[in-house]
Amino acid sequence: MLAGAKRRAAEFGLDNVTFLEGNVAVPEDVDQIPDNYFDLIFTERGPEVNDYLITKLKSDGYYLQELVSQYDGFHLREFLVRRPFTSYAYRNHLDLLMTVLANLGIRPISTQDYYYDTFYRDLAHLEAYLEQDPATVSNWRIGQKPYLPEQDRAALKLYAQYNQTPRGIRLIRHRLIFIGRKEPVHFYPVEASV
Repeated sequence: MLAGAKRRAAEFGLDNVTFLEGNVAVPEDVDQIPDNYFDLIFTERGPEVNDYLITKLKSDGYYLQELVSQYDGFHLREFLVRRPFTSYAYRNHLDLLMTVLANLGIRPISTQDYYYDTFYRDLAHLEAYLEQDPATVSNWRIGQKPYLPEQDRAALKLYAQYNQTPRGIRLIRHRLIFIGRKEPVHFYPVEASV
């Protein structure tokens, strides 16, 4: 990924870009970055911001996070018997995330759900995708249950029949985008008025 990013920067003639490789959970890696350096931190499903990384975000800087949300691949998981009996309260995860971020000084500005479709040319392409990315059909409540062709192909064929479109076999995706800003968080109304 780092080599690809460097190639793209060179292709676009960008010479004001610095690339660092590290783990945000390792203080020594994060210490490569000056404090109050970023205007924006973006994470695509992780890693989440932490005590080390938050010091690198400027005051009034923005934090954006994309989360895979409750209905991602929901219908496919139903066909493959990977959906829990009851719909879990995914918003509780968002509440937890907002609490963690508030404790780091990130005030929520917006949360927004997005649904979009992905299309697979045929059953073989959808099956290849599921074998490559088992998280699409797994559920954290029932543990990892990767796509197993000998067990799941008949149900997948039925799913494909019901979801065939002129563009291909449709798979509904669901994402949640969280946007916050680094600023004082008033946990109780009295704090704001003092």
